[in-house]
Amino acid sequence: MGLDAGTPRLDHGDYAIYAGDTQTLWHRHGTRWLRVFSRIAYAPPSHNLTSLDVQGGIVLNGTFPGRSHDSAAFAISYDRISARKISLIRAENALGGADRPIPSAEMDFELDYTARVTPWLTATPDLQYILHLGGGIPDPQDRIKVEPNAVLAQAEFIIMFLLSAWLGRIASGPLEKSSPLTRYEPESREPGRTMQAEWAIRSCSDPLSTKFQ
Repeated sequence: MGLDAGTPRLDHGDYAIYAGDTQTLWHRHGTRWLRVFSRIAYAPPSHNLTSLDVQGGIVLNGTFPGRSHDSAAFAISYDRISARKISLIRAENALGGADRPIPSAEMDFELDYTARVTPWLTATPDLQYILHLGGGIPDPQDRIKVEPNAVLAQAEFIIMFLLSAWLGRIASGPLEKSSPLTRYEPESREPGRTMQAEWAIRSCSDPLSTKFQ
């Protein structure tokens, strides 16, 4: 027995509410500090796939002696699937005689380390372990089973170029950095004669990537 697609309903008036905070727990000599952060966001379940997102983590800047520009971070996130999506899958199971998994929530544990390799290059390897992938999406090979937990490894590289001399003359002033991950601040920076450019290159190694299409 199939489902009648019917006439789609148009939703209006979507919104989101979020809040967050970052606190410094410890610092030393202005080069090392330990911080914690938290974030929470809510969106109406009638309009969104995910209705609740909660994040929290800890960041250490100045990880080792002589590595004041490096940082290490650990974070946990929780995403709850909306009640509307859950109701839809239950209705499809009841009307179509299927037995698709009922989604609930996803949890993500993430660990990364940002290293300033040179004054113009930073590298950030990142490792994530995801529980209940997608809140419990079906396995393409067996629709009555959920996808297994996933491991995601990726790396980000930020390359900064400082273009001065005659090129800098076309700038009316120093440009703001485009990425909060960049920690390099030139010691001798002449206002109005320095331009900055950043390139971010990501490489991702994920054996399950084909299943997210």
